[in-house]
Amino acid sequence: MTPGLLLRSVGLTADGRLALRDPAAVHLKPLVDAENMDRDILYASSAAEAGHGSNDQYGDWIPYERETCAREWLAQAPALWWHRDERGNWMRKSEPQAPAEKHLK
Repeated sequence: MTPGLLLRSVGLTADGRLALRDPAAVHLKPLVDAENMDRDILYASSAAEAGHGSNDQYGDWIPYERETCAREWLAQAPALWWHRDERGNWMRKSEPQAPAEKHLK
């Protein structure tokens, strides 16, 4: 899968998963589904490792893991990657701004 195809067709979600943006990219669905399964395992394993598995009083820890990882995935994503917020709105990650020049007197 090429980065250009990913850039146009797949985006990050607010719950730490991937989603297809482009309905014409249905051929990528198995790959996105496999990645999401891996991410689900990661989140559950991380919660369990921290002592907050799904069978205890802290079973709601997994959503915290998802949200935390979602923020980090987005922070590490290249500029112009698509991401979807909690309301389902798609937006592109902005390009980094060049630092403003400081004028010395």
